[in-house]
Amino acid sequence: MNELEIIKLEMRSWLEKAQKKEVDATTAKAEIEKLQAKKMELEQRAAQPAVDVVADAKTAWSEVRSALMEKRAITQNGAGAVNVVSDIIRAIVDGNKLAGLVSKFGGPNASTVIPVLSPHLAKPAGNAEGVTGVSADSTAVLSPKTLQPKPYVSVLPVSRLALMSTSFDRDLPAIFAEAFAGAVDEQILVGSGTGNNGLGVFVADNNGVPTSQDITTGTVGGIKTADLVTLAVKVNAVMSGAAGKAIVMHPDVFATILADATAGTDPIKYQLLNMQVMGTPIILSTYAPNTIAGDQYVAVGGDFSKYAWAYANELTIDKVVTIGSDNITVQAIQYMNFAPIIKDRFYRLKVKNS
Repeated sequence: MNELEIIKLEMRSWLEKAQKKEVDATTAKAEIEKLQAKKMELEQRAAQPAVDVVADAKTAWSEVRSALMEKRAITQNGAGAVNVVSDIIRAIVDGNKLAGLVSKFGGPNASTVIPVLSPHLAKPAGNAEGVTGVSADSTAVLSPKTLQPKPYVSVLPVSRLALMSTSFDRDLPAIFAEAFAGAVDEQILVGSGTGNNGLGVFVADNNGVPTSQDITTGTVGGIKTADLVTLAVKVNAVMSGAAGKAIVMHPDVFATILADATAGTDPIKYQLLNMQVMGTPIILSTYAPNTIAGDQYVAVGGDFSKYAWAYANELTIDKVVTIGSDNITVQAIQYMNFAPIIKDRFYRLKVKNS
């Protein structure tokens, strides 16, 4: 029997003693935490050297796991984490549909108010020689807004037996990275902008994308291929060649557009099957609204590099032991915030009401 198996047996023994009240709960908890720390140290040592990092979305989660293990990012006794944000953020970007398009701003810790810089230079304006009077470009302010990272928490109850008898411990960073990836997409699209939520592009707000950027469909209560073309033309007219240019919609909305039987739409539908329209990429997301009815938003188009994702340089994974139960609650916390930077770089498609 190797040392790791012996530690597992000792941990189970202390847990059983606590449940049978043969020892007091405080003593049992302290001994279990010591054994957990020793177990993690042995596993980390056995895992060296870490797997080389490969820039591939399919292997992103295993990369995060290896990087976190190498840097001892988590401890079994919940003592904290070291700075590994570059690995986590890269994994989220590689595994997401939208995170790779938006502008990212990092701060050193959760208490940092992160300045969001304009992603483009001031637009030049003509001026008479020797005359002062050129107005500043209000869209190219160095720090138009600041974002305070807010805690985003993911909680996962796990039985102690699962932790002891499998390699589940090593997969925790990967599991949480995938969960946070979904949260990022959701906030970028439909974050309410209230409470601890970021502000999404589907939400009409003067601090984000106002109603002046709305485009109404030509059909009452519905959407057709021509409406999507109108949105694409508007996007291309303002953002031709932009690296973050995209149109985002729910798969159900996309299916409705493909089912449009209007004559003469086949050339556009051929483009849609290649997930683009008028040269603008189409991204399908289940986080986008899927209600096709009057006054409802059904698609957003724009340059997503003009959207800010602010994050703190920390991801903490803690384990909370409950005395008297074999369940362990694992929770991960990442500090983030989200908001549009330049509002006139986004357009929303809204269903006509009457």
